[in-house]
Amino acid sequence: MKNVLICGIATDMGKCVYKEAERQNLNVVCGVDKSLNGDWEFDCPVYSSYDDVREFVDVIIDVSSPSMLGSTLAFAKENSCPLIEGTTGYTAKQKQDIMLASESIPVFMSYNLSLGVNVMFKLCVEAAKMLKNYDIEIIEKYSPLKINTPGATTISLANELNLALGGNRKIVIGRTNGRKGDEICIHCIRGGSASNEHEILFLGKKEKLSLLHVTDDNSLYADGAIAIINFLSDKKSGYYTIKDYFETNN
Repeated sequence: MKNVLICGIATDMGKCVYKEAERQNLNVVCGVDKSLNGDWEFDCPVYSSYDDVREFVDVIIDVSSPSMLGSTLAFAKENSCPLIEGTTGYTAKQKQDIMLASESIPVFMSYNLSLGVNVMFKLCVEAAKMLKNYDIEIIEKYSPLKINTPGATTISLANELNLALGGNRKIVIGRTNGRKGDEICIHCIRGGSASNEHEILFLGKKEKLSLLHVTDDNSLYADGAIAIINFLSDKKSGYYTIKDYFETNN
């Protein structure tokens, strides 16, 4: 049984990971969360700082915020804990710090822990290579509570598509006029109780191809996190992504 520490356990994502870990008989030994407010429904201690953690930890799942990265990396390296990073919004310097940490511990990094989203990434890249002359539009839909606009998943997808096409496309966020040259345009929708959706359109002169991913239940991200725990458990220090996961499990 793996001893799991969840950083950001009080976030919506943290709660989902906690519930799924318990369901799959993983031992969540504690959580770390700066927001120690409200009523907690966890059967494990929750600390406001890593300084208070005394439990033995096998793996850390971080779904908190960029402000926690420094202390998370310090604890992980000091205790030789594999780290699953599911937090978004990191600066270039913080991304560099994560890469440096991977020299001494296994680090798995993903902007989106949904296995289905990551399959969509792969399909989109293959489609872009085969439909080089098609226009590309990306539409993302979230509830009004989504802070990042566009979301990190969408930005990452646009960059992957651009890279697959030689890096010559211009990534545009929103549009107030007609298409100008080779663009990858991102449209952001926020409202109501919209499910998390990503649709990628490849638009040719006589046809269009649409690839759509819809999140029906946010607990799917917890499913992905648990799958990655099992994947990372026997890995040596290094930097791992979803591509490594699929290569191992297919």
